[in-house]
Amino acid sequence: MPKRYQALLQERAELVAEARRAFESAEKDARDLTDAERTRDDEIAARLDVIASELQREERRREWERSVEAVAKPNAGTSVTLPGEIARILDAQDQPFESLAEQLLAVRQAALPGGYVDLRLRAQLGHNVGIPAEGGFLLHPQYAAGIWQRVYESGAIMNRTFKIPIGTDADSVLVNALAENSRVTGNRWGGLQAYWVQEAGNPTASQTQFRQMRFSPHKLAVLTYATSEMLRNPATLEGVINQLVPQEIAWQTENAFVNGIGGGQPIGILQSAALIAVAPEALQAAATIVSENISNMWAQMWAKSRPNAVWLINQDCEPQLDQLSLQVGVGGVPTYMPPGGLADAPYGRLKGRPVIAVEYCPTLGTQGDIILADWSQYGMSDRGSIRSESSIHVQFLTDQMAYRFIYEVDGQSLWNAPLTPAQGANQLSPFVTLQARP
Repeated sequence: MPKRYQALLQERAELVAEARRAFESAEKDARDLTDAERTRDDEIAARLDVIASELQREERRREWERSVEAVAKPNAGTSVTLPGEIARILDAQDQPFESLAEQLLAVRQAALPGGYVDLRLRAQLGHNVGIPAEGGFLLHPQYAAGIWQRVYESGAIMNRTFKIPIGTDADSVLVNALAENSRVTGNRWGGLQAYWVQEAGNPTASQTQFRQMRFSPHKLAVLTYATSEMLRNPATLEGVINQLVPQEIAWQTENAFVNGIGGGQPIGILQSAALIAVAPEALQAAATIVSENISNMWAQMWAKSRPNAVWLINQDCEPQLDQLSLQVGVGGVPTYMPPGGLADAPYGRLKGRPVIAVEYCPTLGTQGDIILADWSQYGMSDRGSIRSESSIHVQFLTDQMAYRFIYEVDGQSLWNAPLTPAQGANQLSPFVTLQARP
């Protein structure tokens, strides 16, 4: 960015701050502006008009240079003439902005009174959901997709769920499922049954029953402000957008998948009617986990879910896991530590399945502090992208840019009850936890 352009931006920010201080002082003292303050405010307004004109002139010059470069570009595509602007050469490989930070700065400039709208933003008006002069530009799809990719990458749960697509214009999606809560003969597959038939005999009819689940994406929003100082440091701003925003979205989404109570948010597995809470051992000490708990939880995990299951724990549980052992003769064998003991890093596996420490599980001794879950039996439906919008008007007086990110998602267990096995005493489920040990 040219030094003169940066100097103009700096001067504008300082003048806006000076004007704001005068108004804040008058408001604090419950008075009108003094004559001197009015005179200075008029001077600031006049200078801001000059700066806006100079910035627009600088933007126009830079746009001319880009247009000349585009014309000289080899193998260029079709020439498109935009009203009031020099023709620009566009092709399928042309990326309007080199980085997310560059576009964010262009959006801010376009939103300022008298600000110049970068041609590359105008090329994106098809993605605009508001009035350009009010800063209603969406982020370029490439950058929005990048944020979304990081949302999936930063979570330990979302990429394990069963994805259910939904159209961008649909309010919800209905999913048909077998009404099967028992494997006892006559209940399997929702009532479908096979019969042994004698020669020339008539088969007995049976019918499968279905149930419906509705997924209605709920809105999760992040609203963040960028000060003029941050806007002068594009690398910092881009770091916030590309790292902190997706991490926060992923955290809130996954927390809802575990603890959500519905009614405006997903229904988490701890609120699912299919959840099985295993009772602690008789006389088990408070806030402990013993090997019998692990064995009993594993015994009630649906066998077909075991290859996909993971253990989710609160970090407070780790000292308890390190002490797990099985009685062998007069001694015991560790069930969680590797042969090298604490000198080596634990394998992080129980019953062969990964143990993942997450922030979503309650503390040690509380129901849900350790969960055995097969997330492929949890349905997740979203609109597939994050809406990204910006505005300078929300915090105009404080000289801040507002950026809003909206993600719409729903989730719930694909099971509506535990499963009664064809043989055996224990009910089964893909979601098993341990009851409280207060």
